[in-house]
Amino acid sequence: MSNEHTKEMYRAHRNRMYAEIAKDGASSLEDHKLLETILFGARPRVDTYPLSHRLLKRFGTLDGVFSASREELLEIEGLGERCADYLAACGELITRSVFEYLASRSDTTDRELSEAVRWLLRNKGTDSFVVLVYGSNGALAGYLTVSPGADLSRIADFADEMKEMGAKEAHFAHVHPEGGEATPADIDAAERLDAVFSDRGIGATRHLIVTGNTVKEF
Repeated sequence: MSNEHTKEMYRAHRNRMYAEIAKDGASSLEDHKLLETILFGARPRVDTYPLSHRLLKRFGTLDGVFSASREELLEIEGLGERCADYLAACGELITRSVFEYLASRSDTTDRELSEAVRWLLRNKGTDSFVVLVYGSNGALAGYLTVSPGADLSRIADFADEMKEMGAKEAHFAHVHPEGGEATPADIDAAERLDAVFSDRGIGATRHLIVTGNTVKEF
């Protein structure tokens, strides 16, 4: 089969995919087809069908694909650095969309909060926290992910920025995939974060453990 004939097959296949989206919407696509279509942008001259299947086989779900680290993505046969960076950019796009959604609402449910926390802490260890800071309107004003042993000056700079924006309260949340109570390390980390924000007049009103779609305070 000639190179030109192969390229023509790819073009025809992609045109059929785009036509399917135009007719029924992107939500009509199965996960592997949706991922395949997204990969068109990163691999314009390559058949992305087998690549989408390899990604889903390795990471299980679309959430897993877009949560994967660059290093993990580069382990996938045929992916390459450009495509890994492209998928990382897609993951960052989702992160910013999550933030914008939470920033637009003052009535976030615990389910929405748990999903947001799990996403924001993707690729982080179970000892990592996310600090969610809320304004006077009750909507999210900013967030910061904090790893164990994080530089307190970075956290303090963020707290100063939030204070200037008129932030009123902070929630400290992290993920326990298997459930369970707060550990001494959890409590110590939360107390250190609490001190930084309280010194700036930002009250720490909730310390949260996320397990699945549930949120528990500690």
